[in-house]
Amino acid sequence: MSNATIPGVSDRIKAFVTDGVVTILFMFAAFKIIDSAGEVSAMTRKVVFLSIVLVYDPLFTSLFGGTLGHRAFNLRVRRASNPEKNIWLPVAVFRFGVKVLLGWISMLTISSNSKGQAIHDMLVGSIVIHKKQNSDNSDDSDDSANSDVLDDPNVLDNSDVLDNSDDLDDI
Repeated sequence: MSNATIPGVSDRIKAFVTDGVVTILFMFAAFKIIDSAGEVSAMTRKVVFLSIVLVYDPLFTSLFGGTLGHRAFNLRVRRASNPEKNIWLPVAVFRFGVKVLLGWISMLTISSNSKGQAIHDMLVGSIVIHKKQNSDNSDDSDDSANSDVLDDPNVLDNSDVLDNSDDLDDI
């Protein structure tokens, strides 16, 4: 993980806005498909709407390490205890729920801690990283002050949050 940094608030907000657009596009496509099927109940429409809104973020975060918005800005959501691994689906669901409940308030802590964690990240033991693009002529002189933060064992000491041990990986 030496080619990763901690993103700032602006990158995370850009990813959030992008995810809003992606969610609207998913809904547009889903309702186009539903409309082509003919008469569909209002309950079906509500279920489709809620499924897209409630499933997109946790599912993509746990399966792919982030939403399409995260990936568009080279952000990945990982376990703070093991940044090589994605967070589990139940953890991603809880993280999303806290993020929705707290809204922008959750983002207030990003700049004030060395791991760049929002409140929802601290509660579940996740960390958002900015994965640098690999290139042959890349310059290691990054303007981020956090370029070595993931290599610092003190920064990734996550004893104050939920334990995301690897014990369940073998199931």
